[in-house]
Amino acid sequence: MSSSSGSSRGGGGLGAQLVAWDDDLVEVLAGRGFHVIRYDNRDTGRSTSYPPGQPGYRYSDFAADAVGILDALNIERAHVVGLSLGGMTAQALAD
Repeated sequence: MSSSSGSSRGGGGLGAQLVAWDDDLVEVLAGRGFHVIRYDNRDTGRSTSYPPGQPGYRYSDFAADAVGILDALNIERAHVVGLSLGGMTAQALAD
């Protein structure tokens, strides 16, 4: 559910946009019955941005954002996948 894979659209981790997830992978997962959610973390892609060096957030906000998305979609349980910052967020959700 977080940023990115090694697709031709860029690397993963902090700063990666939702479009970094390979469309073919998303189609395979959706074809197997999974509801795939891709979103931009704060300060990336189409999300809210902040002045350089002045983020209006903390690391814990990334996990809270993921929970907020799941709650807004009425999803109680999820398989969460992430790379780099997305992986750290997934681990925080597992706690």
